[in-house]
Amino acid sequence: MSDAIMKTRLNMTIADLALVVLLAVTAGILFFLIPNWVLSRGTEAEIRSGDKIVGAYSLDHDRRIDVPGPLGITVVKIEKGRASIVSSPCPHKLCTRMGDCGKEGGVIVCVPNEVVVRTGQGRTDGLDAVSR
Repeated sequence: MSDAIMKTRLNMTIADLALVVLLAVTAGILFFLIPNWVLSRGTEAEIRSGDKIVGAYSLDHDRRIDVPGPLGITVVKIEKGRASIVSSPCPHKLCTRMGDCGKEGGVIVCVPNEVVVRTGQGRTDGLDAVSR
């Protein structure tokens, strides 16, 4: 390495230090605020079979829901604020391996049996989203 690079010093003024501290504090505050703005914080799971709503169930109460579909019964479990599909008559059982979703929002779909489990805060005006 050259001697010029080795001898370079960090010359920070008080204003530079204040700017670095301000940016660090702002980043720390946004780290905790942004998830609350982005996450939907829903309180229920909406379950659909085909194009019909089977029901909307609170995530606060543990339960098992049998959802009829074209292939048979899909079992949805709500436990500890999380919803998941635990069994389904579909051939590959991908929906049972999709995990769970909770108050932060999410969707689990069993395509062959036409069952959809959606959590999160839904819109009341019939729209999925609004773009500006």
